[in-house]
Amino acid sequence: MYLSHYKLNQKPFEITTDPKFIWLGEKHTEALATLEYGIQESKGFLLLTGDVGTGKTLLINSLLKRIGDEVVTAIVPDPGLDNLDFCNFLSQEFKLNKNFNNKGDFLLHFRHFLHETHQQNKKVLLIIDEAQNLKSELLEEIRLLSNIELDDAKLINIFFVGQNEISQILNQEKNRAVRQRISIRYHINPLFEFETRDYIIHRLEIAGSQNEIFNSEAIKKISSLSSGFPRLINIICDHALMTGYSLGLDTINEKIVEECAQELNVPNESLNIKNSSSDIVKGLSQLPHLKNEKPFWRWFGLAATILILIIISGFVISNLYSRNHENFQTSKLAFKKYKSYEQAIENIKKDQEPSMKQGNESSLKEKVQVENKSKIYSSENFVIHFEKNSKKLSSVSLKTLDKLVALAFKYPNSEIIVNGYTDSHGNYWYNLKLSKARAELVKKYLISQGIRSSRIKATGRGSENPIGTNAYKEGRKKNRRVEIKIQILNPNLI
Repeated sequence: MYLSHYKLNQKPFEITTDPKFIWLGEKHTEALATLEYGIQESKGFLLLTGDVGTGKTLLINSLLKRIGDEVVTAIVPDPGLDNLDFCNFLSQEFKLNKNFNNKGDFLLHFRHFLHETHQQNKKVLLIIDEAQNLKSELLEEIRLLSNIELDDAKLINIFFVGQNEISQILNQEKNRAVRQRISIRYHINPLFEFETRDYIIHRLEIAGSQNEIFNSEAIKKISSLSSGFPRLINIICDHALMTGYSLGLDTINEKIVEECAQELNVPNESLNIKNSSSDIVKGLSQLPHLKNEKPFWRWFGLAATILILIIISGFVISNLYSRNHENFQTSKLAFKKYKSYEQAIENIKKDQEPSMKQGNESSLKEKVQVENKSKIYSSENFVIHFEKNSKKLSSVSLKTLDKLVALAFKYPNSEIIVNGYTDSHGNYWYNLKLSKARAELVKKYLISQGIRSSRIKATGRGSENPIGTNAYKEGRKKNRRVEIKIQILNPNLI
């Protein structure tokens, strides 16, 4: 209805997960990378949690598109099944082509399926969606499936995907066997305000918008009202577009967003906090012991409290002083003993080696002269930057590397040090792996240009040594980099 008014090709804020509108912010990109890592490294059990509307289903759909045919996958959308129904459901999903009447028969066929798939160099992935609905009995059955493994390899990866309640279920004592096997956990947090802005702009651009439909104050209000949950952002934005269209407005402002929130019965969190705070103050003022207390007793209680604190402080200070004094005396005695031992050793050296002093002085002078003759003649530094989660060299980066290659051929005795870095928005292992991949990418390019690999040292440093603040987009962009130093050795030492 409002498409032509805003010059849109289609509705940008539908709740359904249309692949065209997929927006993977840093949180979701990191979560997706974690899921892929769990499969690639065969980590076994993985837990993905998030509140309602944080994009868990979107992540799973994105994962299935990226892993391809090399991973055999089954998704259980409703884990509220009894044990035998669960077995037959897996049989259908994994195409075992058999209906089972008992669990033992299923396990025999399932074991054969896992071994056969492993021999084909494929991986098996079982995704339990809505995992917060799992019962302890079925959890135990799922754990038993993971016991089918080889000495050097796991044959099945099992991902639990659910709301935050699944963590409480796993923390129960009766489920400790499953809990202890979960090697990776990831929790999807709601979007920050700047992420909400990027999310809204992205969906509008995909829908064909070329104008700023939501102003900055409107986006700020949407972020506050939705608490950063993508599904709720969609609902508010869609309703706001309809309201703006009915009023003939081209731009959505804060007032329209607030009206939509009231119509949708979306709670205003800031208003609730304010009201709750005033209620607390009002309630405290009505308590009898605060309302009827006499000034004299207030001052008496205050004076007594101060006196007690002074006494306690004096006791603590006195105790600390006595201990410190004892420690000081002990340290002083130990220092005297050390100095006497040191003097005794010096006397022995003088008696046994009277002629070594002159020799030592001359050898030390020669050593200093050699060390002062630096091995490094000069050095040049280069920096190339990468897009978020990218492992590709841009055209600008290639030009920079070509300059470095020319310098390396000019000085064939030079050494090249390559250090890869990422921003801090990612878990430690993912950042370390990504930074190493970027450094290795640069090294491979230099080798392809004719530089010997023995001259190049490539290292991944993860998110350490940031040159910009990771709290802002521009700072994170600066930190996604590879630093290359070419060290030209002194020709007199070659």
